[in-house]
Amino acid sequence: METGFLILLVLLFIVGFFSILFGFPGTWIILAAAALYGWGTGFEKITLPLLAILAALAAAGEVVEYFLGVAGARRLGASKKGAFFSVVGGLVGAIACAPIFFGLGALIGLFAGAFVGAFGYELIRYGNLMRSFKSGFGALMGRASGMAAKLFLALAMVVAVLLRIL
Repeated sequence: METGFLILLVLLFIVGFFSILFGFPGTWIILAAAALYGWGTGFEKITLPLLAILAALAAAGEVVEYFLGVAGARRLGASKKGAFFSVVGGLVGAIACAPIFFGLGALIGLFAGAFVGAFGYELIRYGNLMRSFKSGFGALMGRASGMAAKLFLALAMVVAVLLRIL
């Protein structure tokens, strides 16, 4: 029985980790997988305190990803609304491009949407092409750094669980 839960755990870890690349909340999938494994094995190795730590890391991943995305846009001159539209553009782009390249289009759409969201808002608002480009580029870089930080936290979650199990 434990072997079945371990196989499911690893599969869900893979799904959770790679879902981050597509803009989905993969850290929460990883947390749910760990909780499922803990429940299935009587919480012997995966304890409630460990699950609480994983939940904190999952929440931190969402917060860090969001704020780095906004900070990247703001750092290169985007207004608050430009930064907001970079987040919205990233979500819309990921959803719109998801069917392309067997799902890999979501990643392209996520970054392109972040750029276009900030760029488009700033261009309409201020009419300055260079400022708009810089804002869009900042949004793109912020989104990429936020995703990298979230991937790092997801990896830390996976390693913590696997070390506890093995």
